[in-house]
Amino acid sequence: MNAERRLKLNEALILVGEAKAIIEEVHEQEEGAYENLPESLQYSARGEAMQGAVSALEDAVNACEEIDEKLNEAREG
Repeated sequence: MNAERRLKLNEALILVGEAKAIIEEVHEQEEGAYENLPESLQYSARGEAMQGAVSALEDAVNACEEIDEKLNEAREG
């Protein structure tokens, strides 16, 4: 891989890292909001929707980590 393409991958890695940080922040906020709900509301439709969002955000963080790994593999390969 030439230097120009490596540079572009480095830029992509930075952007993925920034996206991951944003997603982690939102995840922490949403999880905190869910945990602060009264227990009776945690089992309501609203609570279940919040828990679904927390789970989806965890998946998104994991996807960012996987993308990071693959980009590093490509850059080094």
